[in-house]
Amino acid sequence: AGDPNGSEGAGNNRLNEPSAIYVDENQNLFIADNKNHRVQRWEKDSLSGTTVAGQPGIPGSALNQLDSPQAIWVDSKNNLYIADMGNQRIVKWSTGQSPSVVAGGNGRGNSQNQLNDPVGLDFDEANDDLYISNYDGHSITKWKIGETQGAFIAGTVGQNG
Repeated sequence: AGDPNGSEGAGNNRLNEPSAIYVDENQNLFIADNKNHRVQRWEKDSLSGTTVAGQPGIPGSALNQLDSPQAIWVDSKNNLYIADMGNQRIVKWSTGQSPSVVAGGNGRGNSQNQLNDPVGLDFDEANDDLYISNYDGHSITKWKIGETQGAFIAGTVGQNG
């Protein structure tokens, strides 16, 4: 995926500082295209991708926009979870539905209802638990889908070292 010569760009065959990938059971590649503020889906053996979340090259805070996506997860129902770092939130994108905030979205910070530069994401689908790595919060948050706040489970919140 991307340009074989390493050139950045916003076209469907280019990427700009990709930050994360997810490969589904059909070997489709989902790419968090950080500087293009989108997530692209590249089908197996494809030479270009399709934007499935965000607006290419346009950062923003509206629900249909992303700002520096850092991590992605696709569940068994093909829902896409995105760590939207610039907006301090985790958003869920489902086919045919409007995107929704499932964690954070209350500004940057270290309170239990906030995220602080989410850069990593894992999902325990059986229990509806998101695990979120907060880069500048120096912590890991466990956030149950449907709840308004998470619980810090690792690190000393807001303090490195």
